[in-house]
Amino acid sequence: MDNAFYQHLLDNFHDGVFFVNRDRVVTLWNQGAENISGFPGEDMEGKPCTGNLIQYVDHQGELLDEAHCPLTATIADGKERSSELFLRHRGGHLIPVSLRTIPIRDDRGKIIGAAQTIRDRSQKLFALERIQELEKTVLLDSLTRLGTRRYIEMTLTSRMELLQRYNWFFGTIFFDVDRFDDLTVRHGLSVSDEILRMISRTLVGNIRPFDFVGRWDRSRFFALIENVDEPQLYAIATKLKMLIAQSALSLDSGSVSVTVSAGARRARPRDTAGDIIEEAERWFRGQRNVGEDQVEMIRNLFPG
Repeated sequence: MDNAFYQHLLDNFHDGVFFVNRDRVVTLWNQGAENISGFPGEDMEGKPCTGNLIQYVDHQGELLDEAHCPLTATIADGKERSSELFLRHRGGHLIPVSLRTIPIRDDRGKIIGAAQTIRDRSQKLFALERIQELEKTVLLDSLTRLGTRRYIEMTLTSRMELLQRYNWFFGTIFFDVDRFDDLTVRHGLSVSDEILRMISRTLVGNIRPFDFVGRWDRSRFFALIENVDEPQLYAIATKLKMLIAQSALSLDSGSVSVTVSAGARRARPRDTAGDIIEEAERWFRGQRNVGEDQVEMIRNLFPG
């Protein structure tokens, strides 16, 4: 079978495929390689893939020289290689690509060249970035960088399944910033936003790595604490309340401190995520700006 057969076969591949000899002269260049790079086969075949033809850039922005080229290395040692680099298109822009480089051997096993496949990762990266952007929009609060209310609900649903299946108990703590509306009127929105960030950092920095904190709504936070009984949950809630009260935001006019009210409950196997969310809503409505200097255990949901 001659080159025309292989050319026809490879031209039906979506990925770019090309062959080089030991001198890195291109001997075959398929349609996929042309589509990805912008270089037609007549400009590539019979020419060395050096200089301004095939140029790869690494993730540090460095142009790969011949010594660091995967083709050169594979021809030298006969090892297959996989790489993720950027290919410089004929139009000058860079395209993220996945490369696979394999040696070509003759009947006696001697290396006579190499083949390389080129896969364009642009659409994959775009799709992943889009998904991540949507996830951030829906699940990540832009101000505090905590999980959103939706993320809280998803986390609760997941944890309730584990509790009901494996008896992995957990507790929840609700935090409501005391007199937040008054604070906003007195200091302005920018200061109140910084205070919310300060509270979120305090909470995240003082729970265990496997616990979870989210932003319930404007001035309210939610924590899910793993593997605790009631006294332990009470102690953690009390500690977090104290740490928030001891935090202070520095301003030109002095410093601002806040306190939070807190409610806590331990989940039970017969609960649903909806039960906990409903209880949190009732608690938040009852605790609006009351400034309670205590942690309230929600007793009606704890069996005596």
